[in-house]
Amino acid sequence: MNRKTKFIYFHELKVPLAFINSEEPNKDRILNIVNLVEKVDRKSLQIICRDILALKIHYRHGNGYYIVPLEYTCEHFKKAKSTIKTDKQPSDVSLEKMNPFLENFKTNKEKDSIADKELNKSRLHEQDSKVLENNYLSNFMGTEILPTVLHISSENGEERSIKLGKGHILPKKLRKNISLTNRNRLIVNQLKKLYEDKCQICSEQIEIANNKYYSEVHHIQPLGMHDGPDIPENMIVLCPNHHIMFDQGVIRINILERKVYHFKEEHCLNEKEFELKHQINQLYTQYHDTKIFKGEVVRSKKTKEISKHVNYGDIVIFEDEEGRHEVLLEQYHNRHLMNNMQKMLLSKKEGEKFTFNGFWYNVVSIK
Repeated sequence: MNRKTKFIYFHELKVPLAFINSEEPNKDRILNIVNLVEKVDRKSLQIICRDILALKIHYRHGNGYYIVPLEYTCEHFKKAKSTIKTDKQPSDVSLEKMNPFLENFKTNKEKDSIADKELNKSRLHEQDSKVLENNYLSNFMGTEILPTVLHISSENGEERSIKLGKGHILPKKLRKNISLTNRNRLIVNQLKKLYEDKCQICSEQIEIANNKYYSEVHHIQPLGMHDGPDIPENMIVLCPNHHIMFDQGVIRINILERKVYHFKEEHCLNEKEFELKHQINQLYTQYHDTKIFKGEVVRSKKTKEISKHVNYGDIVIFEDEEGRHEVLLEQYHNRHLMNNMQKMLLSKKEGEKFTFNGFWYNVVSIK
């Protein structure tokens, strides 16, 4: 409460009130009103102040206070409270004496009634649509669903029964606290655009709208507990099916052969070629092979014959017309320090020729 201004503020009430301070003693009047409104719930008090008594609002320090004029006594609030409590319209004469803004209250109340009816209609419509999906259970809303037994015939004529578990039409909602890794969505979107939302393994596009497709980007060395990096060299664009197969260690990729391998040798995915338009670091595929893949990694003769590729931290000897040159590539964590020639050498293999700034070079050896 603040008496330094012409108002006396009561911000601790359920609905803040401001009383006009006068030279005449009106302490009892204010205290009687305060004692009364403290016993009224917030919603009812809001209706009394806003709609029935039509009090003006005064703002102070960002807070809104309903201004109670000098002529308003505790009797005004009592009559307004009884109006809400009985939910009956008092006589026009008594209300007009109590409040000249009765018509505003009637209009607002009618509008609120119409809005409530429309809201209830929409809620009922939503509930009806849910009940229609399970029409035979419409009389048991909120009760448990009895187990269902399905009888299935196999191709060889044998029948078997599957008992489905019990369900609930209105399942309980739980609140969970989880920690997520902050991924770079820009890189994800760029890779999806590069492959046109096609899975690198099966080349399938999932169309979800006109000219809109869906794909997922998988981290070969996963984030979280595997501490995989969030960089393009550790990512591959997949459909949901092959994404979950990667997650569960069912498949692996060989970036040197550009082939997919399944943990079951007879599977149709074995030795299937996949599309590769961006650079994938072999460090992460090796991590997947040793830590996640469920099968045995068998190197084919062709794989063993493939020359070694340049990787981070390697010493590369290459030559041009002027002679041989030796360069030490930066480690992965210092890759931002690499110059353009080092970036060009990355992923090159022994004996491979390449051009840089208009000149031809040949990779002699990798240490």
